[in-house]
Amino acid sequence: MIEDQHKDTLLSAGKMQVQITDWFFFKDKIVLHYIELGDAIIYLNRTDSVWNYQYLVDYFSGGSSSGSDKKGIELDFKKIKFNNVTFLNKDEWRGEDMQFKLTSMDLDADEIDLASKKIEINSIDFSDPVFLIKNYTGKRPRSIKVVNENEEIADEQKIDSLLKWNPESWTVHVGKININNGDFKSIRVISGAYDDYFDGRNVGFASIYASFENLIFNHDTLTTSLE
Repeated sequence: MIEDQHKDTLLSAGKMQVQITDWFFFKDKIVLHYIELGDAIIYLNRTDSVWNYQYLVDYFSGGSSSGSDKKGIELDFKKIKFNNVTFLNKDEWRGEDMQFKLTSMDLDADEIDLASKKIEINSIDFSDPVFLIKNYTGKRPRSIKVVNENEEIADEQKIDSLLKWNPESWTVHVGKININNGDFKSIRVISGAYDDYFDGRNVGFASIYASFENLIFNHDTLTTSLE
């Protein structure tokens, strides 16, 4: 079990196996050749602008709110295997919760570099994945003013809306994704409901079988070929 700085659970797992770079504690770049996680729950959350895992990001990047100039440690992942894993992402600041459950996942990567926010994956196979996204009114003020490098005033919410699906500007490329018996649900918490006709704000799809090839996610643009 791994706890965050508030002593709440960040990761709870029945099994974890890691194959890592030899003499990794002497190196600035650590290659995780193989990771296996079983019967696990990963819980990410925030009630303000700071995530509960931010202290780990600060440590490996070498930066922190204290202004440390320590050189960051680079992490590179190669093969990942999950069995009975649940991801919970609760974002009360923006008002968006996500839940992702799966029976199994096998991932084969060329590079997953957290420091450079770059992901190059050969293939991912999902079995019985369930994805739920829930939107509601968050705690973030509707308008927040920030000053950029040119001393101009910008609206953070407008900037964020341009990259809603990729606010950290990750670059992702996946050769092939296979989904076996997937489930997707989208829920928007609103006042009132539509009982007499279709409510497009709350939808669900079940028994999804699909293959995606050459998936590219760059900034706010997602492209792929679907079979």
